[in-house]
Amino acid sequence: MTRQHTSELTCEACGALGLTPCADLGLFPATCGMTWPEPPTDPVLGRMDLWYCPSCAHVVNRAFTEDLRATDGLFDNGMLSSASYRAHVAGVAERVLGRALPTRTLELGCGEGELLELLPGERTGWSRHVPEPTTLGGYTLNAGSWTPGAGAYDLVVARHVLEHVADPLGLLRQLRSVTDGRGYFEVPDAGYDLGAAGWDVIYPHAQYFHAGSLVAMCERAGFTVTNYGLTFHDQYLYVEVSTHPGAERAEACVDCGPLDNDHQRAVAQNFGDRFGALIDRWQGVVKAHHRPALWGAGARGLTFLATVDPGHAMTVVDLNPGKHGRFLATGHRVDPPSSLPPDTDVVIITNPAYQKEIERSVAELGVTCEVLVA
Repeated sequence: MTRQHTSELTCEACGALGLTPCADLGLFPATCGMTWPEPPTDPVLGRMDLWYCPSCAHVVNRAFTEDLRATDGLFDNGMLSSASYRAHVAGVAERVLGRALPTRTLELGCGEGELLELLPGERTGWSRHVPEPTTLGGYTLNAGSWTPGAGAYDLVVARHVLEHVADPLGLLRQLRSVTDGRGYFEVPDAGYDLGAAGWDVIYPHAQYFHAGSLVAMCERAGFTVTNYGLTFHDQYLYVEVSTHPGAERAEACVDCGPLDNDHQRAVAQNFGDRFGALIDRWQGVVKAHHRPALWGAGARGLTFLATVDPGHAMTVVDLNPGKHGRFLATGHRVDPPSSLPPDTDVVIITNPAYQKEIERSVAELGVTCEVLVA
């Protein structure tokens, strides 16, 4: 198995030598956010072999290969159908603008430009959501992979990018080379994903950051971390960084307190056993109902279906119209919420952030059943 990291035994986050295995989960769908007009007959799968750093508790998938992905389906990972997610994006803009008004912004992984739209000044984004360069309302969206160019930015943003790359430290160093000011970086929080949930453990995530490891990696890249914390219902982790001389380093945050590598180390060590128990529990829930449904066909939903429902007992619905009538890598068909069978006796969701929103929708559809958070 070829590993794409810089060293077999060096932690990307803190630089310490020696990684320890914590969970070999087997094969998972290699691509999330992709659907097909028919059930795929030979889906691309990737191995999940998680190792952690005993020093900073950063977790990596040592079996990750960056170019292993499905390419024959339709990619649509948009989340803007959700009011909860739109509110989160607005909150990020408020946080960024509360520090200072940027004049030149670079955002990697900018989606459909939803954050750039809310910022002033010159704005450039890079995204998988656009097939070719597009200029919209004063900002430019570029397709493909970003490489550093001439000029500097007084604000750099990368939301949900670092966890997807084999060499996040290298990417952060590239961003540092074009930053003259500050940055905002956001990733899924491994304290939540490995400790409280588990469904966002997916092959496209090569890295699992908690506050200690993300702060350490940003500092190795040459940034000063001025603030860090949790956002989006405490599921996402963010850091604010600066390149200004004399910027004050954050020692703790209101949301998650001082850095605690010891706690996260215990979370990583025990994840394999907890994840196995989680799957067993929800397989039992699905079997106990005659018409179970899953609401949400995103990355977490895909993990849930791949591990809990290989027999396709569940109805699957999602708000994203781009997925309706199409099939996931697991072979499950995705339909609009309006198609929920009237005799559905349980709706399962994999993200508590959307619970109230979905409960209201289920009631409005006239379906009387429990909504359970997996």
